[in-house]
Amino acid sequence: MMLIRRMTDADAEEVSALISRSYDRVLVHYHSPELIARFREHVTPESLIEQLGRKEVFVAEDAGRIVATGGLGWFDDPSEPRDEQADVYEDATDRRVSNLFVAVDLIGRGIGRRLLDHLVALAAQEGAARLHVAGSRNAVSFYERAGFALDPDPPTEIPEITWLLRLLDLDS
Repeated sequence: MMLIRRMTDADAEEVSALISRSYDRVLVHYHSPELIARFREHVTPESLIEQLGRKEVFVAEDAGRIVATGGLGWFDDPSEPRDEQADVYEDATDRRVSNLFVAVDLIGRGIGRRLLDHLVALAAQEGAARLHVAGSRNAVSFYERAGFALDPDPPTEIPEITWLLRLLDLDS
């Protein structure tokens, strides 16, 4: 049975390896080496541990193996890059999904959707009105099936990345 729990420092090596395998086996087919190199800087074990202090990061675990990871961040975090025009995203009701990855050998089995649903529910529970995600080319349809749509006012302009937005129902 799959368990979704908060990531700990002890998980950093395994999570870093899971994300790196995704870069090497999946994202390499959709993105430039420059973009992948840029994003790799943020998924070292040390960087992931540092992120625990500024994001809510989760892992999905099955039979003792971490099979997915994903987090919730804020747009008003000064350590996160963003365009100068993104001031609207400093609203405390805006959250963002970050580093949502599923073990390459388990993609397509609903694990990512379960973790994303957990993140969406948590964001709504915490009072977020809008949830943003920077989608890789291969993941846009995944997010659209989960209720996200193209963000009409993306917070950053990163070539090869599509920003998506989901409005959250705060009454549920």
